[in-house]
Amino acid sequence: MITTIKDIANKADVSTATVSRVLNYDRSLSINESTRKRIFEVVEELNYTKHLSKMNMSKSQNLKIAILQFRSSDDEISDLYYLSIRMGIEKIAAINSVQVTVLYSVEDLATVDFDGVLVIGGFPRTEMEEIVNKHRNICFIDNYEFIDSADYVRINFQQAMRHVIDFFLSRNHKKIGYIGTNVAGEPHDQREAILKGILSKHELYNPEFFYIYSEKLTADLGYNIMKEILKTPKKDLPSAFFIANDSMAIGALKAINEKGLSVPNDFDIVGFNDISIAKYSNPPLTTVRVHMEELGEAGFKLLTERINNADENIEHIVTIGTKLINRSSTN
Repeated sequence: MITTIKDIANKADVSTATVSRVLNYDRSLSINESTRKRIFEVVEELNYTKHLSKMNMSKSQNLKIAILQFRSSDDEISDLYYLSIRMGIEKIAAINSVQVTVLYSVEDLATVDFDGVLVIGGFPRTEMEEIVNKHRNICFIDNYEFIDSADYVRINFQQAMRHVIDFFLSRNHKKIGYIGTNVAGEPHDQREAILKGILSKHELYNPEFFYIYSEKLTADLGYNIMKEILKTPKKDLPSAFFIANDSMAIGALKAINEKGLSVPNDFDIVGFNDISIAKYSNPPLTTVRVHMEELGEAGFKLLTERINNADENIEHIVTIGTKLINRSSTN
């Protein structure tokens, strides 16, 4: 069943106009943050389509696990990718009678009694080492450093970037741009290097078309970056942009619309993650679908298996594939 804005509005107890403006990150909307958060959580709940079942976890009844989030609670609303993974883990944990505590800093781990930790996001290597040294049962989700004595669930970025470039090339784009970030103290985004490599093989890499900023991936950042980019004459700009996450892409769409330009007539835009609100943007966003439900479920399974088989000193790495979802932000 397709979820509509009206469905979201009814469950969140707000108007459809409010839902639409929130989903398009309209910061001129006067709304308190608790209502904004409730709307995003309702969207995640209504769009969570995977059928989860009870696992064979006879040894796992009454387990206590911690979810350690790389982003803060407020940041989850700016980048719904992290919210989606967390809510997916909480759903499968509830079905399997596993108690979950959500934490937002490494220091908080010392305050909780738990059997294992699911670590979501790109924690720096020093913090990863601290976590592994203090706790026996660890699974990292979406972290691309490697440390012994832990399990990992990762995205197949090579596949994802190949899909994006093949998609652009099939539409005869020769000027391809990338908007992303490189935040000091955080692991470098692998996609930047992979994109450079693929574009170089096609003799299409132009460093002037790589817009890299040292800030978190948010809709406001995407909006501000695109406003700055659009100060350059259109003939000197990329005809297609890959943007590092959907929130930033939605912000970029807003900046393009305000400039009086059109997506996809003037630019093709592709985002990343396929967060639940991507289909509600203006226009609906073409994006790389990361199977966030699978990331969370795979991490949960690896962690509970590690807890239940504590004598096995074997690291496991699960790689989850992606899929490009073609909507109206591309021709």
